[in-house]
Amino acid sequence: MGKMNWGRVVLCGIVAGTVYTILGVFLSYFALQETGFVQANLTGYRRAPWNILSNFILNLMAGVWTIWLYASIRPRYGPGLKTAVMAGVAAWLLIIVIVVQLASVQVIPLPLRALVIPAAAFLLVWVVASVVGAWQYKE
Repeated sequence: MGKMNWGRVVLCGIVAGTVYTILGVFLSYFALQETGFVQANLTGYRRAPWNILSNFILNLMAGVWTIWLYASIRPRYGPGLKTAVMAGVAAWLLIIVIVVQLASVQVIPLPLRALVIPAAAFLLVWVVASVVGAWQYKE
């Protein structure tokens, strides 16, 4: 079992977070218009324009966490697609739990019904981002 390459964890995590952000923007604005997800987000951005930057920074942090998770489970499950998908699903689950909790206490101005379809759609986006980031990781 080798040591974790922290430089690659951060670099690949930034790649994963950026891929997630780009795919998420396309998904939100081209596929999720009818769910109310985009309108609720835009309302929040109008109230606090810094939300766009903070969301991007949080996506990068989530990307780094996902690749750290991938690097952590890699010795047990082996490098590759299956391990990257497992790390992506685990990261998605944590993110969804956090978002639903924040929405339920009105920190995020999203009705819970506006989260169901986007949550399912963002599973695919997060898994793709995890696979892209993990593909670049080397110990």
